Amino acid sequence: MNLLPSRRQLFESVERAALASFPSEDYEFAEWRLARVSTDYHVEFKTFFYSVRHSLIRQQVDLRATARTIEIFHRGKRVAVHQRRYGGPRH
Repeated sequence: MNLLPSRRQLFESVERAALASFPSEDYEFAEWRLARVSTDYHVEFKTFFYSVRHSLIRQQVDLRATARTIEIFHRGKRVAVHQRRYGGPRH
């Protein structure tokens, strides 16, 4: 006589309730970098320049780059978002 519960019984009684549903959005890889805002109020990422508000000149910011967007954060708050550039003008 087997007194231990089966793996299936353990799953149903303990783990199933803890499972979460899949996220509604697909995972998107993001690359994070530290950047400093230049005196022309731009930050550079892979030879392209993205603007931020002029009050952030010389401040350090976090830059989040995905395949489609560039987001710039200052002290945890998003201060700018741009469509990512791959060609054309650098600014």
